[in-house]
Amino acid sequence: MPGEAEKFSVLRLVSAFARDERGATALEYGILASMIVVALAGISTLSEIADAQNRVYGLLTNAMR
Repeated sequence: MPGEAEKFSVLRLVSAFARDERGATALEYGILASMIVVALAGISTLSEIADAQNRVYGLLTNAMR
């Protein structure tokens, strides 16, 4: 079982980690970059869906002529 000194040490370590903001900017940039990638992937997917839809409408139009 951990002793009182060990519990205090872990609590102090967690507290110091929570106050440390050195990596916050890098994390924020990482999140921003991932959001941009997701948005670009979404735009790409929407473009592919629009192309497929246009092909279907083209086939239907030709079938009705």
